[in-house]
Amino acid sequence: GNIVQAIVLFDEYRGKGLEADEKSLAFRFSLQDTQNTLQDDVVEELMKAFTAHVVLALGAKLRA
Repeated sequence: GNIVQAIVLFDEYRGKGLEADEKSLAFRFSLQDTQNTLQDDVVEELMKAFTAHVVLALGAKLRA
């Protein structure tokens, strides 16, 4: 979406609790709408779309 200002990887973990070929990644999303106040439903839909994309494109799993 055009409200995404930046996506930054801030943590990568490999080790206990993960398979040998797995890693856990944590991202920080910076969002800003210069025209309107951000609404929870808009942010939730954006995050769902991002998650669906990385699941399909990379086989990622959302950590519970």
